[in-house]
Amino acid sequence: SAFAAVDVNLLHRRMGHIGMDRLQRMVTKRQLQDIDTLTGTPEFCEPCALGKMKKLPFKSTGGKPSQAPPYKLCTQMLEDQSNQLPGKVFGTGLSL
Repeated sequence: SAFAAVDVNLLHRRMGHIGMDRLQRMVTKRQLQDIDTLTGTPEFCEPCALGKMKKLPFKSTGGKPSQAPPYKLCTQMLEDQSNQLPGKVFGTGLSL
């Protein structure tokens, strides 16, 4: 079978955004069937950059915690027992 040259950026995406060094090593060691050369130059990959980002903690404002009482959300399961409707009829009630 003939060997092919494949664009490095295309193969990077198709291999699940594998690192460029590892991708080159796999091609050099002939671990990828029918691929012997990578063409092109590695470009910026936005999904890889986003995947490496870390969420920073919120900065403290230095103020006091809120003194407002916390809200409680209450739910109830209601059943219509008036027998005016066929079958069982259920509903929910919400209150703060």
